[in-house]
Amino acid sequence: MNQDSSFRKIRPVIGIFFVLTAMTLTGCASFTSNMGGDFNSKGLPNQKYYVGGGLEIKWRSLQAGTAYLVEEKTGKLVMTKSIGVGEEFEFSPGSAEPAEAEKYFGIEMSELKFSLYFIPIEKTVSK
Repeated sequence: MNQDSSFRKIRPVIGIFFVLTAMTLTGCASFTSNMGGDFNSKGLPNQKYYVGGGLEIKWRSLQAGTAYLVEEKTGKLVMTKSIGVGEEFEFSPGSAEPAEAEKYFGIEMSELKFSLYFIPIEKTVSK
């Protein structure tokens, strides 16, 4: 096999590598650009959007937006949910098996601390 045919075989691989690298860098840049206002450096909602927490959460929204349920000790985003005006967000681990919770979160079920954050679609601007 000569050197020219080897390069022809590897050229598509190099091209795919550069395209994937460019897509990855572009995606990270657009994700990071949103971090300044609503989200912290870990990609979780900022503290100003905290609306409650505990093992049993029941909360009613006064405006449309997105609810984010976070396990605070691990920093894991458990779920997001779009909520309309007057809709309720409910969460309870229910009959979750402690072993499954420990496997998923990496800590004992008794140590879990859930927090609910809500980012409204239309944020009020303070003057």
